Amino acid sequence: MSINDVIVEIDIERPASIEGLGTPLILQKSINQVHPYKEYKELTEIARDYSESSEVYKKAAFILNQGSSSPNKVAIASYGTEDEDDGEQQQLSFSAKSIRTITDALEAYYYKGWHFLHLVNATSEETKTAGEFISRKDFKFLAVEATEFTELAQLKGQHRTILFYHPVEEELAAAALIGAVGSRLVGSVTYKFKKLEGISPQDFDANDLKQIHEAGAIAYVTKAGDPQTSEGKTASGEFIDVLHGKDWVKANLETRIQRNLAAAPKLPFGHDGISLIEMTATDVLIEGSNNGIIAKDSDGIPMFEVNAFSREDAEPIDRAERVYRGLSFNFDLAGAIHEVHVSGVIRT
Repeated sequence: MSINDVIVEIDIERPASIEGLGTPLILQKSINQVHPYKEYKELTEIARDYSESSEVYKKAAFILNQGSSSPNKVAIASYGTEDEDDGEQQQLSFSAKSIRTITDALEAYYYKGWHFLHLVNATSEETKTAGEFISRKDFKFLAVEATEFTELAQLKGQHRTILFYHPVEEELAAAALIGAVGSRLVGSVTYKFKKLEGISPQDFDANDLKQIHEAGAIAYVTKAGDPQTSEGKTASGEFIDVLHGKDWVKANLETRIQRNLAAAPKLPFGHDGISLIEMTATDVLIEGSNNGIIAKDSDGIPMFEVNAFSREDAEPIDRAERVYRGLSFNFDLAGAIHEVHVSGVIRT
């Protein structure tokens, strides 16, 4: 359970950088080796704990070898499972917690400072479980590579799963995508049209791409002579940058309002205290607009509203229990252009 006194709920109305928001976690299924949660800044550090031939190292290499946009750190952890040979259960105990299953690991590590989950040696059922876990939380992402088209069906529809179909087993395309885009300024970038280092474009035709996209996946192809990602959506069809922007707003509001509460000797339940909370929310949304999360109108004015009711409007029981429920906001998404239709007339 998170230790937090600020809870932010966001509903995206239809129709109409916090540290860690780009950090990947490589979660390894391991029987014989115990690897607690640890963060690494360089591949040389990872090589001290994992051999360069290991799947963990290979995945980290694709993440960290994406040039200047690569994340400044990667987290790695493991969980135990049943040994199929002798049926004995291996219990990896970290901080007095037994971490045997992928659910154990997600519950133990969820509130660590990572945002994009990558799995090593997980079964298809464990992968599905991880995607469902993160979807329920509606925060963070699972990034998955699929080398067989039939693998996509089990994960289609998962709201927070980034599913990359790439039939070259040694090329870890989802890891490369997160390495290339996940740590860039949230709101400033879409996940479509991106070039990935170490990934070879596939010769899919328009019908192939249609089937891949309908299955909830992204591919890597050549368009107009340039290799690039074919789409920027999760397995449910939501744009990744929209969800990442939502996460940015949530994380920044929670963090900054929490700091208001901690910094003041006492935040009064009155005009001064409420005004500070309202101003903090306004500042976050202005920054979100500058980053490209929130739209601006034709005059360059950010398109959002913040509302805060007064002490007098609060329920007496809330004032007695020191719970302020009066802050709300809404905004227009900036979005991005992913497709262009042009019409023209030729005169003779």
